[in-house]
Amino acid sequence: MKNKRIYIGKRNLLGQYLSLEERLGHILITPSRAEVTRQFWLHLVGKEMEQPCSSIIFTHNPDTAKKIGALTGNRKVLLRLDPDHPDSLSLNPLFHSDLSTPKWLADFFFGSEGESGKHHSARQILEGLFEIASNDPCKDRSLPDLYRQVGLGLNCLKEWLYFQEGLLHLALLDRMNQVSPNDQAEILREIYSQLSFFQNFRTEAVFSRPTIYAPIYYHQPSVLIVYLSPELPESRRLLRLAFLSIAHQILSFPPGACPLPLYFHMDEVDPLPEDILMGLGKRHAGLTYLSKHSEAYEGCGIEIRVAEGMSELIREGGEARPFHPALEKAAVSSQYQ
Repeated sequence: MKNKRIYIGKRNLLGQYLSLEERLGHILITPSRAEVTRQFWLHLVGKEMEQPCSSIIFTHNPDTAKKIGALTGNRKVLLRLDPDHPDSLSLNPLFHSDLSTPKWLADFFFGSEGESGKHHSARQILEGLFEIASNDPCKDRSLPDLYRQVGLGLNCLKEWLYFQEGLLHLALLDRMNQVSPNDQAEILREIYSQLSFFQNFRTEAVFSRPTIYAPIYYHQPSVLIVYLSPELPESRRLLRLAFLSIAHQILSFPPGACPLPLYFHMDEVDPLPEDILMGLGKRHAGLTYLSKHSEAYEGCGIEIRVAEGMSELIREGGEARPFHPALEKAAVSSQYQ
């Protein structure tokens, strides 16, 4: 097999490829159908250990987590989000929140807005609960807390909203009362079902405390391994929630105020929202996506900002091509050497 050179970057109006030295966002296409690609992916992560940058790795693969831990060694601060690890960190997206938090959390659990009926009402009520928790001055609520509160039943929830006497509380109570009591109970059961994976104590541990604040990795070279065992209920969905939580922390960081590069490495994580990818690119955050599933970005990995100097990449099979409309203005060309 011949090596392939992949030219990475954006094209100008003449169709010419711009150089890496112009520090643009970049794309790295890495189909993961062969073990050689995974080895290259690990090699790329290993190279980052020698550079002044930070890396965040999301994986279900215990072998990947173990190898990256060994690659890190004592060269950088090694952190873990792993419910089975004694020193695991934790996330609470309701603590590190902003105006966008209630909406993106509701999108995660119920999909984007636009539907009607009880599903839409359930989404609105859950978004209202997220809004109340995000605006709480104490910031002491977590997603598992909301799961337990919803589990107490309709009457307990409505009494709590009434006696809090806050504007957001009373607005949500009014919204709930716009539907019949039977529909209210059904809507609450649907919300409870959507939040049900927080009944697992290992899942609860991952999303209970705000001990991860990702923007600090722009200042201190670190490696964070986010490993959620495939044995956890809905582990793929949980890994996506962990990514979205950390990504939104990064998006709260002003563009241009990023002293160190930050790289996200996604190992078998479900496809990611377009606006998130573009926002990370504006904040000097690179991203590689490794997937064996053809439906996920056509089986291609993605890199918004690749490590400096990595212009020649080896891969197996297939032709390089634009992988996602999120970066339709970017282009990748490949040719045999």
